Amino acid sequence: MGTSRVVGILMVCCLVCVAAQTQLMTEYNSGEKIELKFEEVRNVLRDGFPLGREYNVRVRLADHQSILGITSWRLTTLSDQGNGAQQTHFTTSALSIDQAEIDFEADLTGVYSAFLTATNGSDYVLGIGYGILNKTDMESRLAWVGGDYDPSSSSIRVWPGKMSEVKIGKESCKKEDAPCYYISASLPQHIPRCLDVIQEKAYTILQCDDIISLHQESSGTSLITVSDGNMTINVKFTSIPARIEAAVFDPKDPTQLFSPNGYHCPVIKEPRDLEPATDSHPWTSCKIPLKDTKDRHRFMVLVVALDDEGYVYESRMEVYDDTPPKDDNVGVIVGSVVGGICGLAIIVAIVVYFFRDKEAKKAKRSTKKKEGGSTRSTAAYQPAPISDPVTTTTTTTQPQQHEQEEA
Repeated sequence: MGTSRVVGILMVCCLVCVAAQTQLMTEYNSGEKIELKFEEVRNVLRDGFPLGREYNVRVRLADHQSILGITSWRLTTLSDQGNGAQQTHFTTSALSIDQAEIDFEADLTGVYSAFLTATNGSDYVLGIGYGILNKTDMESRLAWVGGDYDPSSSSIRVWPGKMSEVKIGKESCKKEDAPCYYISASLPQHIPRCLDVIQEKAYTILQCDDIISLHQESSGTSLITVSDGNMTINVKFTSIPARIEAAVFDPKDPTQLFSPNGYHCPVIKEPRDLEPATDSHPWTSCKIPLKDTKDRHRFMVLVVALDDEGYVYESRMEVYDDTPPKDDNVGVIVGSVVGGICGLAIIVAIVVYFFRDKEAKKAKRSTKKKEGGSTRSTAAYQPAPISDPVTTTTTTTQPQQHEQEEA
């Protein structure tokens, strides 16, 4: 009973959708409404969604007759959900009677055609357009990595998805070579991936995916070690990634890469010697083999985290450098130490020399004073004490004894 009810509801919905589609097609073919001709349909970034998981659909129209009384635009998409056609309506306010570019908070996944209607305040259709679209998602994923976009120097990761290739300026990323990294290069800001979709009235609509995920920096500084030709990278992401990629390259020449093909850095068990992680920023560790590094000790490392839909949600650029001191630097250090010791020894020798010279001069002056009996003193020199009086008494008694003998 329940199943029959569900089937009945689905059939009613399908009939309603078919009726609505028939009505729109009738109005489109009647020639009574202002004709709106699709030129381009583009997926573009939506404010507040830097990765592009949710996006806007931008419809660009050919020049058309001014639509007097217009208040709003409505985009009606038709998609096949397995149970027949499904209609979805997206509405936005009109900006002018000659508006030719309209943005909708829409989703074109599985959409094979769309109607665009211009309506007035009473929801009366003033103009209408119809377009056939490519319902197959291109699934291309582009993202600025390692830093925000800069016209002079930027880095980007390119995944063509179902496209055979994606052109980035003069470069081309082929599907068989993906993912492709273009590092520290002068890159165009807009890299559309487009298809020409042929219409019933013998013209084409350009359908494009313009989304490039904005750069999102990972938290904290990465801890990087190199041993036995392998690089271990420890980094904090806001969540555990479905896949980690690491582009290791020469800082002086970003085109010289040392990562293996595919850039995959397999996740390994978290080292125990790292500081404790937090729930919001857990440690994630991976190890990647390096190729053709020879005796290099300095690398630039671009670490990229991807989610399960292939979107780059965080990245970080780090410098790894374990360059040992050069021999000439060691010689300079040793020479400086030896020179310092020698200089100190010379200073000590000079001090000792002057001290001894001063003492010798002092002793010499003292000797002269004793010989001359001088009692003069100055601030620079203090004479030694006068001899004991007993010695003087002994000296004066000798002449008296001599006189007594003569008598």
